[in-house]
Amino acid sequence: ILLSLLLFAIDSLINRGKIYPNVIVLQCEIGGLTRNEAYEKLQPVVLEILSRPLIINYERRKISIFPQDTLGATIDLEGLINNAYSIGRRGSLLFRVRERVYLSRNNYEILNFLAFETNSFESFYRQLQEEIERSPRNASLTANKIIPAQMGIIIEREQLIKNIEDSMIKSVQSSVPDNFDLPVLYQEYELST
Repeated sequence: ILLSLLLFAIDSLINRGKIYPNVIVLQCEIGGLTRNEAYEKLQPVVLEILSRPLIINYERRKISIFPQDTLGATIDLEGLINNAYSIGRRGSLLFRVRERVYLSRNNYEILNFLAFETNSFESFYRQLQEEIERSPRNASLTANKIIPAQMGIIIEREQLIKNIEDSMIKSVQSSVPDNFDLPVLYQEYELST
C-alpha cells in the first residue's frame, strides 16, 4: 500500500500542472501539456472545425452546411481543457488512482464538445423536416385511378447531431469536406398498392 501511495505521489509530482498522458481532445493528444499549451495547440483546430463545410447526402441531393454559420456551432475550449486537466485529479483518492491506472493503459477521449445555438439549429432542422419528412400514405382507389402507397420518412434528430459532430472532426483530418448520409427512419403504410 505504501509503495502504491509513493508511486501515486511521484506520478502526481511529475505531472504537476500538466494534463495526464493519454488524454485526447478533438482527436489531438494533449497529455503532458499545461493548460496554456493545450489551448494554443487546440485553438487552430477549433477554428478549422467550425469553419469547414459538411455535406449531408440524402438520395441524390447534397446539402452543404457550415457548422458555425448554419448551425451556430460553438466549442467550449476552456471547458474541454479544464475537463481534460481534471482527469486523474477529481473525486476520492481511490477514484483518482483508478483513473490514473486506466490512463496508464488506455486513451481517454473527451466527447460531447459541441454546442449549437438553439434558434439556428432549430431553423435548420425545421427546414430539413419540411423538405424531407412525410407521413405514410395508404394506397387508395378514386375514379378509376390507383393512388399508390407511400412510405413515411422521419429524420433521426439525435443521430443527425452525432453525425454532424463526427463529421466535423473528420473534416479536419482530410483536405476535403466530410459528407455523411442523412439518418432517417421509414414508416410503413397499412395498405399497400
